[in-house]
Amino acid sequence: MIHNDGAARSASPLTRAATGFLAAAVAVLTFHAGAWELMHLFGRMPAPYPMRPTPPLGVPVIASLTFWGALYGIPFGIALPYLRRPLTLWGFGLGLLACLVGWIVVAPIKGSPPVGGSIAVPIFVNGVWGIGVALLTPLIMRWTQHRQAGAVIGVLALASFVTGPARAEMLVHHDLPAAVAVTIAQAAIESCVAKGYPESAVVVDREGETIVAIRGDNAQPYTVENARRKAYTAMNFRIPSADYAKRYADNNPVVRQQVILPNIIAIPGGLPIKVGNEVVGGVGASGSPGVDEPCVQAGLDKVADQLK
Repeated sequence: MIHNDGAARSASPLTRAATGFLAAAVAVLTFHAGAWELMHLFGRMPAPYPMRPTPPLGVPVIASLTFWGALYGIPFGIALPYLRRPLTLWGFGLGLLACLVGWIVVAPIKGSPPVGGSIAVPIFVNGVWGIGVALLTPLIMRWTQHRQAGAVIGVLALASFVTGPARAEMLVHHDLPAAVAVTIAQAAIESCVAKGYPESAVVVDREGETIVAIRGDNAQPYTVENARRKAYTAMNFRIPSADYAKRYADNNPVVRQQVILPNIIAIPGGLPIKVGNEVVGGVGASGSPGVDEPCVQAGLDKVADQLK
């Protein structure tokens, strides 16, 4: 059955294009972000609404995602009156198209691997976004039949794109104090010493630079560098280095390439340091057979009240 929404058929192609653009942008901030958050809770993706700048203009990632996602809504809005029901199936197809463009076009341009890990995660997140586009486009189309409401929506959409990047120019983040880093490292070493193992511990900041490195009594020389790389890996990928080591053991092709980079190592014993969902550093320990991570966790527990 062809989608026979009166509002869609009576609207001009320009109106349908603008409506699709707005619906796809809203879907990025709601449906796409919601699916992203779900994957984040399962440890498959970092926190949603990323604000780090993207080259060459330094626009926040979320603003870039919203704009490029909105562009996909233009052809969807124009074609809306001619699409067969259910629209959600077409929307899911739009999400798959976004995945394919990312893998086949965008990834080669950026020089990154076409698929970074499981293909199921991007298909799920983009598929949910596409379904959101399919649900929101006809809904907004009916709203815009009232010119006054349409004008308000247009002004709000314009304001969100104009003011969003401007407000995000000054990024706000937390930095890990040296005193807290020292406490974490010392507590981690003490935890392992109590278990009978000489230990070294290193804490790095949000940029991967070493804040404190302690070689415990009788710890072997290599343990300091080993601990530093564990801390860096946990900070950089925002996951425990044990999880990263598992991906390596599972022969993840991207991880197999990443481990040849400086500072990366696929060995358990490193944990990211977080304030809420924000990664502010990493801590790694080395010297004990299989209990490095519990010792590191003991160090983080020591300062838990200061990481809120």
